[in-house]
Amino acid sequence: MSQQLRHARVRKTYEFIKSHQRQFPVAVQCRVLQVAPSGYYAWLKKPVSDRGLEDARLLRLIRASYTASQGIYGAPRVFLDLREAGRGLQQAPRRASHAGVRLAGVARLSHTTLDCEEARSAHPEPPDTSPRRC
Repeated sequence: MSQQLRHARVRKTYEFIKSHQRQFPVAVQCRVLQVAPSGYYAWLKKPVSDRGLEDARLLRLIRASYTASQGIYGAPRVFLDLREAGRGLQQAPRRASHAGVRLAGVARLSHTTLDCEEARSAHPEPPDTSPRRC
């Protein structure tokens, strides 16, 4: 299970515990749902981490840059755009991709070379149908 999925599962578990704390003791719910009570109480004090807040802020900036470019900018240009605004982070493109934002990429041509055998098998010579005098 990826770390993101695990955090989402734990967050939903904490939300469940909070919504049912009048019906069942928190300690019992934590034991049954296999989460630490200390983690639940820490989550109550601060449900969104500093990194989560920074990621959300950065994602807003990435989306604004992307829409301002009418969906043309790719990750390198979005990064430069954010850096020009004084908010550039090296992780910006990666965080955008984790959040599901598809930045346009640059399509580069790839050149491949074939050796003689591969070229012959890929493009066989047509049969010789020219009339000949013998």
